[in-house]
Amino acid sequence: MNYGHTLGGPGSEAGVIMGVDGSGNVYQFGTTSAFTAGAFLAKRDSRGNVLWQRLLDFGGTLAPAGIAVAPDGTVYFTGQYGGNFTGATVFGKVLSDGTLGFAKVTTAFVSANAIALNPVSGDVLITGATSWSPPSGGLFAIDPNGTVRWAAFSNGTVVPYTATFDDNGTAFVATTQRFNGRVDAGIIAFSASGAVVGSKRLDLPDDEYGWSITRGPDGDLYYLGFSYPRYDPIFARFTTNLTPQWTEYGGSPSLYEYSWRIVSRGDGTFYASGYYYNSSVGQDGGVIYRINSTGAIVGSSTFPTMGSGGSYLHIQDIAVAPDGSVLLSGSSYRSPPRAGTPVGDVRVQAITASWASDSTNWHASSISISELPGTLTDPNFPADDFRAEVKDQAWYGAIALPASPVTAVATANITDRDNRIVAFSANVSGGTSPYTYRWSFGDANSSTDANPIHTYSQGGRFPVQLMVEDSAGNRAYSIVDVLLGGPPVITSMSISPNPTYVGQYTYFYATGDDPDGSIVNWHWDFGDGYTWDSSYPDAYHYYYTLGTYNVTVTARDNDGLETSASMLLQVIDQPPYACFYVYPNPTVVGYPTNFQSCSWDRDGYIVSSEWDFGDGGRDRECESASGRAIHVLSIGSYRWTIRLLQRRRLLRSRRIHHPVVLGLGGRDEPDELLRRLRRPVPHLRARRPIHRDLDRDGQLQRQERFVRFPVCGHSAECDVHHRAVFWQSRHAPRLRCVRLERSGRTDRPVRVEFR
Repeated sequence: MNYGHTLGGPGSEAGVIMGVDGSGNVYQFGTTSAFTAGAFLAKRDSRGNVLWQRLLDFGGTLAPAGIAVAPDGTVYFTGQYGGNFTGATVFGKVLSDGTLGFAKVTTAFVSANAIALNPVSGDVLITGATSWSPPSGGLFAIDPNGTVRWAAFSNGTVVPYTATFDDNGTAFVATTQRFNGRVDAGIIAFSASGAVVGSKRLDLPDDEYGWSITRGPDGDLYYLGFSYPRYDPIFARFTTNLTPQWTEYGGSPSLYEYSWRIVSRGDGTFYASGYYYNSSVGQDGGVIYRINSTGAIVGSSTFPTMGSGGSYLHIQDIAVAPDGSVLLSGSSYRSPPRAGTPVGDVRVQAITASWASDSTNWHASSISISELPGTLTDPNFPADDFRAEVKDQAWYGAIALPASPVTAVATANITDRDNRIVAFSANVSGGTSPYTYRWSFGDANSSTDANPIHTYSQGGRFPVQLMVEDSAGNRAYSIVDVLLGGPPVITSMSISPNPTYVGQYTYFYATGDDPDGSIVNWHWDFGDGYTWDSSYPDAYHYYYTLGTYNVTVTARDNDGLETSASMLLQVIDQPPYACFYVYPNPTVVGYPTNFQSCSWDRDGYIVSSEWDFGDGGRDRECESASGRAIHVLSIGSYRWTIRLLQRRRLLRSRRIHHPVVLGLGGRDEPDELLRRLRRPVPHLRARRPIHRDLDRDGQLQRQERFVRFPVCGHSAECDVHHRAVFWQSRHAPRLRCVRLERSGRTDRPVRVEFR
């Protein structure tokens, strides 16, 4: 890796897509978690200086899918949009100065796949999927003002991806399609008016996917696909009349590989980027292959994701600058790994299967396009900040540069280690003087001095990058790592769940790094008098008292230096669990129906049960801490509700519903019902508690008994069978009366009142 630049702020950023204009300016279309817009577009000059950066805010979250950069710096973009247009596809234009040209939205796609610029007409081609089950897709062309020129959609299971163009404006599109129960890689040619002029698919028994296509300086088409279950890239070459020249498997038999983008360097060689996994060592990362026009692999490199000191590099895209520089884009953390390792057992294997003519039909169609209002704002992301506390950064770097007569070597001398003062010098030779210098110190600071002195505000591992340019425009690059000691850095801290409940399992996690060593101990103070020490950054704990707690984690490194971070945690009360059963069910009109609560509270006790029988709304007079009620209904179907009230610092409630169907039963008059209620009962017996309730400060008893109390509105008294719960007797509910009411000939509700 010759150099690498980053861009990012307080959130996590990634350079998902990249492009280059005719002047060598580099564009990154990426994601950010720091803003709800979700996407940003940034422009740098060829020296790495940030020219502008923009948030693409259209009222929702935008997921980048592709950009196409014109030679003059006009950028066309597309992506999938959420918010007000969930599932829709957004496309638009940003001018070279960073202002918005237009933005539009369509629901023609469920996912945008790619975008390509037609160098002949200036039109832009956008591809996407119209369905994933079954897979199907289409594409449409727009003019520089965003007006649709034509649209074509597949009648079968074909999904188009990236495209390239010939000198006549014919578009060649890499496709993936389902055919006879398998997946085939394909290629389709569209005329400038959208008519299909040729189509091929690779006729193999396994699954193959077509992802990317580019045009070489010889005018031929170079194709990249993927084979499953071989996990190998597929390389192919076609003439513009879709005559295959060669097709082959590439890569390494010892790696699981997934390649997705191929670009032409302009010198007869081509670079393909992708992902690899080495199961023998448990390593993954980015893999780059360089092939020539005959299909021979003439170069390869793997860049592991994880580096020293907790750093990492995730490669997501590749592009070529006008001077032949090969650029990579993705995301990084801290000082990412730079050394590429050649693939030791790389090989190619010819594919003898034919490319069959594809019979899938395509049809022209109109699509609905709407204007999309939006704003572009500057997020002010700092550049080249590799400090440990900075999160994931959008990164790009160069793996191949044009030959240069200039050479440069950067050196660093720590002159004051306690105050972190470093003197830098550049040893330059060749080329034509005078020289200009650009130093990037790795902490978002830079200098144009030849031999600068810089003071760092904290310890860490900083990749210091030097670019030297002579008077003829020739450049040289050099990187030197500066390692400064200091305390560990805690980069994140989380508590799950937060808020938590009394007595609930609560998980604590932190991440961190030490700039000049390692973290040897993590100390958690949960704020309630309990602590946890471990060499691992995670812990768990239970709280038993309501309140707000200040949780602190302290990281100690191998030098004994410590750093702490804190977070507030709220411990709240759990609502009661509501349940009940009804008997008999179904019941009959005029028959007393029992409702028994089986509810319980996780961290306290239930102080009230309120019933709603569904035949007249909620009746707050029918409250009971016993959890049992008796009611008489008319014929029909009802939905009963129980509402529980729990006593802690705050009262919380929960409702559940239960359906009951009534039939027509006897028609006893109220006097007869009163007589039945007053019928003497032969005995009284105590029973064991129905639930295993726990009283933290007393003794809990549950029993059945008979209570004599007046009938509401009558002078008579009656015996009622009542189940009561006593909490040291002081919480026992007091019965007031039984209310007897008549509503029609068959509706005889009985209501028990408490006070």
